[in-house]
Parts: sequence; C-alpha cells; structure tokens
Amino acid sequence: MRIAGQTKRVRGIMLIECLVYAGVFLVIIGLASGAFLELLKATRQLRRNADDIARAVHAGERWREDVRRSQVAPLLVDDTEGARLVLRHAAGEVAYVFEAGDVWRTAAPENRRELALSGVRRAVFAKDTRTSVTAWRWELELESKERSRVRPLFSFCAVAGK
Repeated sequence: MRIAGQTKRVRGIMLIECLVYAGVFLVIIGLASGAFLELLKATRQLRRNADDIARAVHAGERWREDVRRSQVAPLLVDDTEGARLVLRHAAGEVAYVFEAGDVWRTAAPENRRELALSGVRRAVFAKDTRTSVTAWRWELELESKERSRVRPLFSFCAVAGK
C-alpha cells in the first residue's frame, strides 16, 4: 500500500515538473517569436532604405549625365509649382521639374515626360560657383515612411559640358 501511495506522489511530482517545463518552453517560444518579428521588421526597413538609396543614386547619375551633356549653361527657374532646371543638349532640351513630391524629367524633341524619382520630400537645384568652374548641385531628401536610423539625404554635383 505504501508503494502505491509513493507512486501517486511521484506521478504528481512528475506532472508538476512537466507543467513547469511546458510553461518555461512557452515563455521561451514567446520571447523567440517576439525577437524574430522585430528582426523581420528591421530587415524590411533595411530593404526599403536600400531600395530608396538605389533609386536616388540611379536618378542622380542620370541627372549628372544630362548636366555633363548640356552644351550651354543650365537655366534654373523657380516658380510657384516648384524648382525646374532646363538643360540644353544637341538633341534638344531636358528639363527636371520638382512638383508635388515627384521629380519629373521631360526630354525634347518628343516632350516625353517621365517620372525620374518619386517619394521626394524636398528637391533643390542650385548653382555652385567655384574658383575656376561653375558646378550644379541637386540636393535631395526622400520621404521616410517609418522612423529610421537612415536619413534619406542626397547631394549630387555635376559640371556642364561646355
């Protein structure tokens, strides 16, 4: 009889241990899931930042190529709609216009308007006079959707061809 009582007590202790282990396991799984979700969120934000940087650099390199190909000094126009930079090439004019959060590129003679960069908070075209040459600068700030460690600021500089 005493053996049967001890067996019930051992079974009870084992049941309590099993419940404690199950509780500890659930806490560990909960913490690991929370850490994984935070890591996934940070990875997505990093990917968005990398995509934004790549888009901005691509648009900036195209702008620099257009400035280098221009044959006369670029024309800077600030009007109520936004900043506009007009570049004259042998094939016609290319204009960069910042309006309503987008930078548009219009190329003549077709006057085809294409989106150069979207999601722009601020874009400024500026003449940068130096001692022996006049350079042109494009200051660019992208919209940031979430709070991020990366502040999306870019500055592109180019010198007109002739």
